[in-house]
Amino acid sequence: MGPSRRWIFAVVGVVAVAAMIFRPGFPLSVGKETRHVFDLIGSLDSSSIVMISFDHEASSLPEVGPLGSAIVDHCFREGIRVVGLALFSEGTAAGYELINRRARAAGKS
Repeated sequence: MGPSRRWIFAVVGVVAVAAMIFRPGFPLSVGKETRHVFDLIGSLDSSSIVMISFDHEASSLPEVGPLGSAIVDHCFREGIRVVGLALFSEGTAAGYELINRRARAAGKS
């Protein structure tokens, strides 16, 4: 018949609590493409403008949203202006919301 749902939830709860208490460390590495984009944005002067394409659908937002936020945040920290564009209607709305949210967080709005 299989394990009771209570046992499954108990095991998941114990694992979640143990992960919060013991904080397992996973090695993180930065890829060469990521380092290249970071260095490229850092090498621009503050009068530069970076154009970011938001050509993605809402279904891919959980994956590419943090990437866009990281690039926009880095540009704002460097004083670089950001222009967003999109060919998909969903990407237009997502990009507009992302840039505005990150601009408010950076005090740029």
